Amino acid sequence: MNSIKNKLTLLTKKKLKKVPLIKSMIVGKKNMAGKNNSGKITVSHKGGGHKRRYRKINFVRIKDSIGIVTSLEYDPCRTAFIASIYDFLNLEYFYIIAPKNLNIGNIVKSGFGAYTKIGHSLTLMKIPIGGFIHNISLKENKKAQLTRSAGTSAQLIEKNPKYCRVILSSGKSISLSPTCQATIGTVSNEFSFFNKIGKAGRNR
Repeated sequence: MNSIKNKLTLLTKKKLKKVPLIKSMIVGKKNMAGKNNSGKITVSHKGGGHKRRYRKINFVRIKDSIGIVTSLEYDPCRTAFIASIYDFLNLEYFYIIAPKNLNIGNIVKSGFGAYTKIGHSLTLMKIPIGGFIHNISLKENKKAQLTRSAGTSAQLIEKNPKYCRVILSSGKSISLSPTCQATIGTVSNEFSFFNKIGKAGRNR
């Protein structure tokens, strides 16, 4: 952890790859700066900030895949770290949200061959009760929307053929279809709340 005059506090990122590995999955993102889709200002006193490039994350890990973690990277558009995966079956690269304790060289799976291991994506019906999960979809074959920020996790507490009950990190419990997808583990960068910007100018 680096600190300057007890004001700016940032976490060290020595284990992360500085240069993005999958450049084809990176796109420019326009800063709307408090404006709506017609260009009118809806939130005043917004603007500035460092130019960022958005990393396309694979939030729909439904098809059968066997991949290896090739790098762990920093994503400027989210609090969690991301991992680049090379898929042996489909011969392609993609990004996922990196769970805690996922290392370079680990194998991650999704689809039929997936089982209960960190980074594997499978349906709720295949996850044992009490397991910690993240990156949860609300409907079958849809994009994952729940538990994606740094350090968060949900827990599967009940399971039957009709529905599964999940407790979110906020303490709220929800019922989901057993066919909804989730990823095993807790989201990485759990100490992100230690970051302190220090001043408004840097935040801008």
